[in-house]
Amino acid sequence: FAEEIEADILDDAAYDDLPESEEQRCVPLKTCPENEEYLCCGPCYQLTCDDSAINCGGRCFAECYCAKGFVRQYPGGPCIPKLFCNSALLPILADYE
Repeated sequence: FAEEIEADILDDAAYDDLPESEEQRCVPLKTCPENEEYLCCGPCYQLTCDDSAINCGGRCFAECYCAKGFVRQYPGGPCIPKLFCNSALLPILADYE
């Protein structure tokens, strides 16, 4: 291949211009935990139960991201189903009996 594509960080514009074959060449650099998937060009933020996100200036990153329908329980935490967010943040009543 005459041109190597850096998988770590790509500008959104550069990623949009990649031929489909270049996009398919992306090789996951690590194995992701359960409920996560590896993206070669994902956002710099990950949604959490409190729906917080940051603006990162149009850059993308190769990293493990929560699979569709999942969000981080807290920043850096495990990916849980979005519908479990409220219950995941509340104490378990049985702990107080």
